[in-house]
Amino acid sequence: PDTPATAVSYGLAFLGVLALVAGLGWGAWRRGLRLLPFGVFFFMVAFLPMSRLVPIGIRYMVADRFFYLPGIGFLLLMAHGFVQCIRSSPRGRVAGIAGAAALILFWAGLSFAQSRVWRNSETLWDAVLRRAPDAFVALNGKAFAHLNASRLDEAATYLARSLEVDPDSVETLALRARLAYRQGDLATAHRYLEAAEAKGLSPLMGADLKAKLLSLAGDHRGAILALSAYVEITSPAYWYYYKMAWEALHIAEEPKAILCLEQAQALMPPKQAALGRFLAQNDPEWLRQNQMTRLLAAGIDFFADVYNFSQEIHLWFSDRDRALKEYDLIITHFGAALDCWRRARAASSGPGPISSIEEKNFERKLGIVFYNRACILAHVGKHDAALESLSKALERDKGLQANARNDLDFAPVRDRPEFQALMQR
Repeated sequence: PDTPATAVSYGLAFLGVLALVAGLGWGAWRRGLRLLPFGVFFFMVAFLPMSRLVPIGIRYMVADRFFYLPGIGFLLLMAHGFVQCIRSSPRGRVAGIAGAAALILFWAGLSFAQSRVWRNSETLWDAVLRRAPDAFVALNGKAFAHLNASRLDEAATYLARSLEVDPDSVETLALRARLAYRQGDLATAHRYLEAAEAKGLSPLMGADLKAKLLSLAGDHRGAILALSAYVEITSPAYWYYYKMAWEALHIAEEPKAILCLEQAQALMPPKQAALGRFLAQNDPEWLRQNQMTRLLAAGIDFFADVYNFSQEIHLWFSDRDRALKEYDLIITHFGAALDCWRRARAASSGPGPISSIEEKNFERKLGIVFYNRACILAHVGKHDAALESLSKALERDKGLQANARNDLDFAPVRDRPEFQALMQR
């Protein structure tokens, strides 16, 4: 409760409900109807956290699933009434069975109708907004769905409506910061994120975005601190230790990066832990690799996260210098890690912990890293280095050859014999 008056009203409401339930329960118990007070008590206790009579620190507790457990008490009461009905007389038995059958059919129809609402998150929030157009939780839900689908204009529309309803919503401000990031507007992303933090944004909701913004600004130590705030709250978050390790590599602090990678390995679930065991058993050169390569190879699924961030830098923010540094770091560390997987796959007689399709996808991503690096180098006049990088890209993914033929970034080198040879490879 925000004020003493609100606290008093909460307390009185709680005591009133408690007195009512206790009175009904005592009366039913004295009459021998012991299942009735148990059903009522079960329903009330299970429903209490969602009733808002007892504040528990969670702002929103509205969802169909919150009635599942309390519904057991409600069904006990209905079952008791049904049994009493069919025991009363033959007519009561027929009426009870018919009523139960009708109720089951009615509930089945409601469940079918509700399943159409729960088809996906967008249909759910659409249904909420039809009933409550100003429900900013639903507006944020729609905005988040549009954001994930890269429909940025639609996301902006819903977030604008949400901010009109509640300008101080931490969740809305944080989502608005994410939208600005997706739009490549770092200044606006910073502004909204700072506003959300000033109103109490939890690191659980904003640490990843804050770390990206700091990393883009070159403050890699600040990015590490932002990520560490997350793991202080949720210590098993092994993925964030990978992120901290990657930021440490940007400032050449390999010992700290190794410590973070080791912590990530210690916390990762069994399925991910099997990656390192497979490599140790099958890569003939595993023990000759340095510790950094082994740790990154054992956590190869993190490569997708690093790759995605590099694409954001290059394509969303058009920061060629920063993207080139990111590409160089990826090639330095993940090139050797993927080589471990290639050797292990060739030596293994059985299936590995990741599918061949996933492994080819990693190879393709590294090929795209080489390709994009070649584009930047050609653009800045480093033609020999660009052709070398393009050659390595085609080694990883020959399908990139078709892109290179028409890519305007390669216009400065298109007439060179080396480029023509690569196109004929």
